[in-house]
Amino acid sequence: RAVNVANYLSDGLDRGARAIEILFVAHQAGLLNESAQVQLVGWLHEKKRWAESIPLLEPLVSQRPDNIHYRTQLMLAFHQSKRPEQLTELVKQTDAHFHQAGRWTDWNIGQFAGGCLRCKLHERAVGYFNEAIALYQRAGNSGFNDSTLSNYYSQLADAQSALGHTKEAVDAASAAIVSWDSHNQHRQHVLDKLKQVLSAAKDLDQYVEHLNAEATKTGQDSPILRKAVGQTYQARKEHAKAIAQLQLAAELQPNDHEIHQALIAC
Repeated sequence: RAVNVANYLSDGLDRGARAIEILFVAHQAGLLNESAQVQLVGWLHEKKRWAESIPLLEPLVSQRPDNIHYRTQLMLAFHQSKRPEQLTELVKQTDAHFHQAGRWTDWNIGQFAGGCLRCKLHERAVGYFNEAIALYQRAGNSGFNDSTLSNYYSQLADAQSALGHTKEAVDAASAAIVSWDSHNQHRQHVLDKLKQVLSAAKDLDQYVEHLNAEATKTGQDSPILRKAVGQTYQARKEHAKAIAQLQLAAELQPNDHEIHQALIAC
């Protein structure tokens, strides 16, 4: 009954706070099952009441040690509550636990990596995402329209970008794009990820030098990448640099009207 009342009150900021209090009272009375406790944790995180979720999550992790979702939620609660020692210990314990008894699967690693990314543990996230990708592909999963693989690469791009590794971030974002067929509705999302990575790059000029050298060496180039680089320079109002990249993109993909519009604007 408490859950039903709380759900009824959950819409809106003020009523949502009241719903949370109802569930807290029910939990203190020992009335909430696991599903309702998880619901309460989710509402607390939506309201950014991180510290209050910790006493709920710690028993859940203890009772369900193989549930990676509970662990990553607790990681985030520790991180947002400024408890780095507890976060470090939980990460260490999680790594050790999932390396046992066949638990070190690409799914668990990928979820763990995502938790590290959300907690700004970027170097760990990079390592785990690379391992998840390798395991996933080794199992024969590397086709088009693969949401799992694309998601791994997209998050890897975020982690590499946060570390200032522009080349590695662009490579990951490009791999996320390749995972989708050109007509897939999700392709735009990963194209936007590539633009975000380039926009955040503090060494874009150096990356373009690398791109030019690779194109000269291999004789191959990417209209998608040249276009994104050109648009990034355009957004930075570095129009001469933008024109150089957009002209290369137009040569590679002459029927793309967005490239020509950007060239005219520049």
